[in-house]
Amino acid sequence: GLPENIDAEKDGWVIPPRDPQALAALLEKIVQGHYDLGDMGRAARSKSEQRFGQEKFVNATENVYRKALQSHARPQAATIS
Repeated sequence: GLPENIDAEKDGWVIPPRDPQALAALLEKIVQGHYDLGDMGRAARSKSEQRFGQEKFVNATENVYRKALQSHARPQAATIS
């Protein structure tokens, strides 16, 4: 995974590129049951939904439209009395 998106051993792992020994060591720990993969999966899903969930994107899109409408709002015409 991307290092900035992973909390090591909480919701995933970051393995250095081209390091088969590190990958093998991690896989061995996984097979031996050193990690609760169910908890890790739930933690990863929760974080993903908080960061990238539908509600967040809808709110962000609405904010973009609000700002665009505010910046392009027509000034009120002055009335002459």
